[in-house]
Amino acid sequence: MQLFHMKNLFKTCRFAKEVLEQFDSLPGHLTEDLHLFSLNDLSAVRNGDLAPRMKELLKLGTIHAAGCVLCQAKGFVCEFCGNDKDIIFPFQLNKCQRCEECHACYHRNCFRAGKDCPRCQRLAERRERMARKNMEEQEDEGGDEMNTYLRRLLYPGLKFLLPSTAASGHCFNSDLFNSYWLS
Repeated sequence: MQLFHMKNLFKTCRFAKEVLEQFDSLPGHLTEDLHLFSLNDLSAVRNGDLAPRMKELLKLGTIHAAGCVLCQAKGFVCEFCGNDKDIIFPFQLNKCQRCEECHACYHRNCFRAGKDCPRCQRLAERRERMARKNMEEQEDEGGDEMNTYLRRLLYPGLKFLLPSTAASGHCFNSDLFNSYWLS
């Protein structure tokens, strides 16, 4: 799993060409598909050949990510503790805990079950603001007439004034409105 996340990071780094070439020394399915193994892979595990090669790749990749400006910029800062000196990567399984919803990374010690993910909270607040803004824009574009129409349907015995015609004293004409909105 670590090699999978690491290779995805390095695919986006123009300075990681040499590291990616080393990744190509392993069969592609080991770094691209988490649940696929060949009989050769199982045989190499049993013989003790595969684990050292994979550990060497992890070491090489960790050194690259720690020293590469582009990779560091793609890492995560834990929003719970705010320690910007300790950049977290998804391949650091012993150190990193990912949110299951938004996939943000946090320190394993900082992220606790039951605590709300700060990024998920921000995204929910942004969606709520956008929904409110859209509702306000719809109301500004004629939602008042529709609200008046709906009130007229719910309370047929009452007369309502449209906001645009309230100053002139004109009453709402539901027949005219029906022909406009329902045609």
